[in-house]
Amino acid sequence: MVPGVDDRQQAVRPLLAAAAAACGRGDWSSAVAIAQAAAALDPEDPAVVAALARAAAGAGANASGTRRRLTVMFCDLVGSTEIASALDPEDTRELLHAYHEACAEIVRRHDGHIAHFMGDGVLIYFGYPRAHEDDGLRAVLTALAVVDAVSQLRSPSSGATWDLKVRIGIHTGLAVISDLGSGSWARPGEIIGETPNVAARVQAAAATGTVVMSADTLGLVRNRVEAVALGARSLKGINRPVELFRVVSVRPDDDEGASHTSEGEMVGRETERATLERAWQEAAQSGGYVVISGEPGIGKSHLVRFARGLVQESARSLVLRCSALHSNTPLYPVAQLLLPLPARSGAAHIDDPLDRLARVTEAVCLGSEENLYLLALMSSVPWPAAREVPDLQPEQARERTLVLLCAWIHALAGAGPLLLVVEDLHWADPSTLDLLRRCVTEPRRHPILVLVTTRLAPDTAPGEPTTVISPQALEAAECDELIDKLTGGRLDEATRTLVAERGDGVPLYVRELATMLDADEGSGSDSSAPSIPPTLNDLLVARLDSFPRERDVVEALAVLGRPAPPELVAKVTGRTATDVQQQLDLLERAGVLRFSPAPPQYDFHHALLRDAAYDVQLLAHRRGLHRRAAEPPRRCRQRTPRRTTIIRRSSLITTSWPASSNRR
Repeated sequence: MVPGVDDRQQAVRPLLAAAAAACGRGDWSSAVAIAQAAAALDPEDPAVVAALARAAAGAGANASGTRRRLTVMFCDLVGSTEIASALDPEDTRELLHAYHEACAEIVRRHDGHIAHFMGDGVLIYFGYPRAHEDDGLRAVLTALAVVDAVSQLRSPSSGATWDLKVRIGIHTGLAVISDLGSGSWARPGEIIGETPNVAARVQAAAATGTVVMSADTLGLVRNRVEAVALGARSLKGINRPVELFRVVSVRPDDDEGASHTSEGEMVGRETERATLERAWQEAAQSGGYVVISGEPGIGKSHLVRFARGLVQESARSLVLRCSALHSNTPLYPVAQLLLPLPARSGAAHIDDPLDRLARVTEAVCLGSEENLYLLALMSSVPWPAAREVPDLQPEQARERTLVLLCAWIHALAGAGPLLLVVEDLHWADPSTLDLLRRCVTEPRRHPILVLVTTRLAPDTAPGEPTTVISPQALEAAECDELIDKLTGGRLDEATRTLVAERGDGVPLYVRELATMLDADEGSGSDSSAPSIPPTLNDLLVARLDSFPRERDVVEALAVLGRPAPPELVAKVTGRTATDVQQQLDLLERAGVLRFSPAPPQYDFHHALLRDAAYDVQLLAHRRGLHRRAAEPPRRCRQRTPRRTTIIRRSSLITTSWPASSNRR
């Protein structure tokens, strides 16, 4: 029977939602497949046509493949052969299905990408199809969660515990991702290179029930992960010893700042610090609301630590840290503050979670059975079966939770001035935003200084800030001072200049470049042409991945290597001038590019962003863009000096590189 219109629409709607989600995360191969499935049901639906066009455009922009530093995780079910021999094939199928489902759910939660299920093995990528600035940490968190979840799996049919164990290996390195449809020897999205092989060998070296990572991955997560060194190992098929580390635990977010930099590394920012001192002094009388807005790495967290240092014994501070991993978890920053993750597990050496939550409310005279239930619900703490469950509808429970939290914050302020910090507001869930809105708009009975950090524009924060701080790039002298503090003055003048220029005055960039080059000099490595520090790679690529439709424009500008006019970018991309101009304007508004009006030219906002956009291109694709850039314009009688410079650079590259060259 042919389905009716309503039936088709009902079937198409979830497919369109799934296709949009795949486009949003840059998974173009999945987006195309899902959109095609929707088109098979209703090819005339305008929404289906639009979904197909969007997916095809994204796939076309990515059809040449890409080079990336990926974090690859390989998970193996220990003893699967023995398990299969002891079970009926149907029971084995049930076991493997439960194992795969558990892995898939955890990977989805951390926005990883399952490449293959290989019976008892699972190959997982972090950094493709979309990069995140914390892909290394996501891999470690995923691995620990998989170890725990698999050990607790039960048979759905019998309820019996299987007592399953896994071992997991993680490695970070360069790989090439195959294109989205040319050739039959490689599946779309398959990675090629040594990295997945090393991850598999690291897994083989892990003990049952443990997670082991290479030194390359440890370098990305050192500030958050406790690990035990296992020494250098010779891995089968790998022509060098690989340093291995067993993961012990992940530290809470609040440990990161203290371990990442010392307060002595802060340079400059005298104006910003004076503004915070004044805001804190005024807050003791009338309260205040300060928003610190700026790009990643500009020093927002440094200023927060400075502000927290202003709080004396007669006052206190609360810090709510929003998380990219939990942007859809209601009030996650509050739950993490009240009950850090280890406490929620109910480990033997930690107080009962409900007892801790009860003390939170009782300390400010808000203790009641309903309030305790609301905090337990917010923190995902199981409510004892013997205790009565308050009769509350979901929206009613949410409203009363927000009212309770506002009362709790005001009660704390009643004991003395309170500094309430909300870090990384750009990742806040809607309920946390609502809580902040109430804190800054409702009348305050006691002095509270609310301090918010965000990467977005200040006007995206709720309410009306009394003060806005927008840290700018460090001056050259400040960069020199920071470099000397980090390296003890060991870098020569030429290297220091290079760090300052490539760091563009962004403290995080300067710090990571200086640290990398200092280590290179200590080991005798050549520091004349530094690469992107691995600790910055994921941050930079994640920023570029936020603009998949503009990828060809970004790549063209990276190949040109200098400020370029829109018409030259259009020529290199083969796109219309109107399209290119719109995309350049969008990238400029987003802070990826900067615009110079006389003459009209665009360039990357940071040199490291340009390098990241250059490095992700396949060598053959990159050389093709260089050849286009070197071609003289069809209707131009003479070249401007600026144009000549760009053409000479591209001509040099295209004529001097052999086809098999691996040089940048």
